[in-house]
Amino acid sequence: MGRAFVEPVDGFGAENPPTHPELLKWLAKDFVIHGYDLQKLMRTLLNSETYQRTSQTNESNKDDQRYYSHAYLKPLSTEQFFYSMLQATDFERLQEVRMKGLKKHGGEDREGMLRQLERKKREHLKKFLFLLDNGEMEEIEAFNGTIPQALMMINGDMVNDSADHEEYGSFVNYVLGKWRDPMERMKYLYLNVLSRLPTAKEKTYFRRYLERSLYRNKDLAYEDLYWVLLNSAEFSLNH
Repeated sequence: MGRAFVEPVDGFGAENPPTHPELLKWLAKDFVIHGYDLQKLMRTLLNSETYQRTSQTNESNKDDQRYYSHAYLKPLSTEQFFYSMLQATDFERLQEVRMKGLKKHGGEDREGMLRQLERKKREHLKKFLFLLDNGEMEEIEAFNGTIPQALMMINGDMVNDSADHEEYGSFVNYVLGKWRDPMERMKYLYLNVLSRLPTAKEKTYFRRYLERSLYRNKDLAYEDLYWVLLNSAEFSLNH
């Protein structure tokens, strides 16, 4: 939900009452009646109108952070962020392209390539899970705008490899090769990174950016767009 009945979630006590005590009691009673069935509890919550509300606010609820009048934005968990990055950077396809190139020159067979791909994914996941080295290697539960996260998104391997328009097999290179129309390229970038189409305002802004850019090679403008989408709050937040 983005916010617990009691905040912090482990702060139950007389001095910190829940926002909705009657609902909390009902859920607890229903949970017991159905044999502590977690799936039943989750179905009850997920099928509610409250859970399905949009994160878009209006004048009457824009300041509400307590009563669930709209969905509350929350950071993706570390693993959610990692797998979103795999999708947005087209990581697996890029690695397969590179491995096929190696195979042509006497590299590994298909099975060996898949093992290498899984190993690379585990290595990247480990970097994500232990991005903040606090001396005890504790896992980060969610991205909250940390400096290591910002550095990784600005200049990390996954971002650089996928954004380079001249790198054969990179995501931006793939998009530029598959479509010629600027708006078609833009639409695919938005769909892959944000899972939505660009708005009319965003299309107009990018069209002007292409026209007025000082780049001699306009393909660099698509690198900029892709980089901005990956580093947007919309990408890193569950909304």
